[in-house]
Amino acid sequence: MRKVKREEINHFLALYQRYCSLRKVSTYTGRSVNTIKKYLNGRIQIHLKNIVTEADLSNDLLIGIYVGIWMGDGTQYYDNSYTIKICSNKQQLKLNKFIQGVVKDIFGKDSCLIEEKNTNRAYIKFHSKFIYNFIFDFVSIDENKTKTVRLKEPIRSYSVGFLKGVLLGLSLSDGYLRKTFKFNVISEQLSNNVILILQKLGYNPKRYIHNRSKYHWNDLHMVSLSRSESRKLSSHFDEILKDMDSNATFSELKKVAPR
Repeated sequence: MRKVKREEINHFLALYQRYCSLRKVSTYTGRSVNTIKKYLNGRIQIHLKNIVTEADLSNDLLIGIYVGIWMGDGTQYYDNSYTIKICSNKQQLKLNKFIQGVVKDIFGKDSCLIEEKNTNRAYIKFHSKFIYNFIFDFVSIDENKTKTVRLKEPIRSYSVGFLKGVLLGLSLSDGYLRKTFKFNVISEQLSNNVILILQKLGYNPKRYIHNRSKYHWNDLHMVSLSRSESRKLSSHFDEILKDMDSNATFSELKKVAPR
């Protein structure tokens, strides 16, 4: 076996960070999986294949958070394997760890944080047929996910804990909450979901539709709260996160930390 040079190890590392797969690194380099694993151990966390066959359904809140995050920033596809990706910002360090923790707690599944070069974009990626199909127990989409994504059943069908989780997950992905709460989305039905969830939790949301037809874009549905209710919601989110033993508040999870 030929000697592995430092440059080749760096190539292993770059490929693994991109694909999160020892098998793909092996395919691109011609080196065995065991050789690659040997030289990457200690340099990066290696995520070994763990097949998921069930989910922990005991925590409605946690399930809701995953569903909300997926509806906001998730995508998935089949390309020789069932792949799930959660789009992210590589500067939101605490949020990325939080999302990976949610996936691990529900499914026992390891995930990779893959960062794109020369941009702030990143995504959390993992492979699982079970998790791929799991989301459809809670979510409906038509051909265009962004325009049609929504909860599968009427709001009254879900527990309050689940709905709180969905709202938190959506706010962590597509929401804005500083002085005021704003949630912008192309899917009219998802904006309806958010309005009904907020109302069920005692808030008084308003909706504004940004007409973008002159740009040949889909209309943008914005759900918002007053300043006083936004402060109340922020405190509510922080209480939820504290109960989850999170070491960060909502604003800290959303914070961008330059690297």
